Amino acid sequence: MERRLFFLLNLAQRKLLRYADATCRAETGLSVAQAALLFELARDPRPQSELVEALPVRKAAVTGLLARMEENGLVVRRRDPADGRAWLVEATDAGRERLPKLRRLLKRFNRALQGDFNDEELDTVIRFLNHIVTWTDQQEPSASRKEHRDAAHL
Repeated sequence: MERRLFFLLNLAQRKLLRYADATCRAETGLSVAQAALLFELARDPRPQSELVEALPVRKAAVTGLLARMEENGLVVRRRDPADGRAWLVEATDAGRERLPKLRRLLKRFNRALQGDFNDEELDTVIRFLNHIVTWTDQQEPSASRKEHRDAAHL
């Protein structure tokens, strides 16, 4: 059994993202990145700068993603009344209408990932993944933020 953790995590992340993106596109017409953006906007409008930090993609990718979603009527951007230089992004009714189907798809992905692992095994996996998140957050801050944004490209 392969024990090189970094290799396995990288391989699993790439395969999972590829599968999830293809499935999401086939079933909802949205990419995983578009779905993540709609989840981020589910409750309230958000500053575009916050979305850059919240999504695992580069700043330029978020700008292009928002432009495509705006063209498709899923989001709207408007100037922030509190800061005329900043943009607020909000999901439209059409964007919010996609959320129930996306939530069902996400639940299905999570059930599939759990497989036949028992609760104790899943707790260990969750503890391990949280350890990775915590450990990387404790490393050099600027590198960690860049890695988070670039994670979708691994």
